[in-house]
Amino acid sequence: MNIIIVKGLEALEGEDLSGVVRLANKKMLREGRQPILTEEEAATALKQYYALPFLRPGEQQFAVSSTVDDYWHSHILDTFAYQQFCARVYGHMMHHGPLDQDDEPEFEVVKNLYDLSRTTLLSHFGELVSPLAYPDTMTCSAKNVVVCVMYCEPRQAA
Repeated sequence: MNIIIVKGLEALEGEDLSGVVRLANKKMLREGRQPILTEEEAATALKQYYALPFLRPGEQQFAVSSTVDDYWHSHILDTFAYQQFCARVYGHMMHHGPLDQDDEPEFEVVKNLYDLSRTTLLSHFGELVSPLAYPDTMTCSAKNVVVCVMYCEPRQAA
């Protein structure tokens, strides 16, 4: 494995995302939603998502599940902490791109990105932290799963 990839994954492993997870869980509970992942599962699932740029070097976009997106949003909303995290782990900002699910061509592109992201995680980690973290779009409604994209600068068309 490439030394840059190894160093990036090591940097990511050393990150403490427990505060991000707690904030997201509190927000879900305030909204009347019960978190479906344990705090440990959520932190691991988020780290798995953040690992994708190292696991697919050269790729520009990575799609996230709606489950993990709740945690990613909590991280992004603390803009300074998220910027510092990106600088430590990637050396540059990783951006967020929301999906317009009514735009069918865009939805299909992002669904394919999600399926590729999920396959990459399964291939690298052997299993996902929880099947609820990254549901298979073949066995559930993709519209309930596929929501956002993380992308490198500059954003390139999917």
